[in-house]
Amino acid sequence: MRLGGLSSSVLILVLLAGAVTVAQALTPSKYRQIHNDEGNCVFSTGDLPLADEDSYALRTAFGSGEHPVQARCYFPASMNEMAQRGPVYNELRDDRNLRVYVQIESPSRAPDLTRSVTVNFSYKDFMTEWDRMRYFLDPGHPDCSVKALQGFSGTCLDLDQVARRMAEQEKASLPYTVTMCITPQYSHASTTERRYDEQREAWVESPVLEVHAAASGCLDYTAQ
Repeated sequence: MRLGGLSSSVLILVLLAGAVTVAQALTPSKYRQIHNDEGNCVFSTGDLPLADEDSYALRTAFGSGEHPVQARCYFPASMNEMAQRGPVYNELRDDRNLRVYVQIESPSRAPDLTRSVTVNFSYKDFMTEWDRMRYFLDPGHPDCSVKALQGFSGTCLDLDQVARRMAEQEKASLPYTVTMCITPQYSHASTTERRYDEQREAWVESPVLEVHAAASGCLDYTAQ
């Protein structure tokens, strides 16, 4: 899997217990939107190169035969800053993992038709300064970011295939539009709670986890 990120030199910060994290300036972007400490994701059928935002042809609606679909998600802080949140536990810092949650819903939002998948990406040392990330959502891309959902053919997520299956299940005719949302997220904890661990047969202190969305964005896809 390939992710787009910053190519500038990386500043490695050695963070000792109790140290203060210095805020890093966000990379300038005319597309970044931050609300309640959550960034946003934008989409296009064209390339989304890091250094040329003026070339972006952004859209929120796609249809059959329109590939490739790419997403770029803008975070409210650098990866390093997000990794320091939660003194007790942070998924980025402690497990070196940034999860991406993908959910696809039918027009009726029927729970039995909703499809979802969580993709895990490793947080590497060279990603310290990254404050945005690119995801490849094209089923034909050799480095697609989201693998095929369970029960669907192919190796990568195919929105057209998913939309057609939902239409069949709902006994709906084409064209049929589904909504896909992508949310990079991670868990962190600032406190613990005492609970009984049945496997250990002992009381233990467990972190109280909070799931934090680093960014989110949605698109509509119409199967023709």
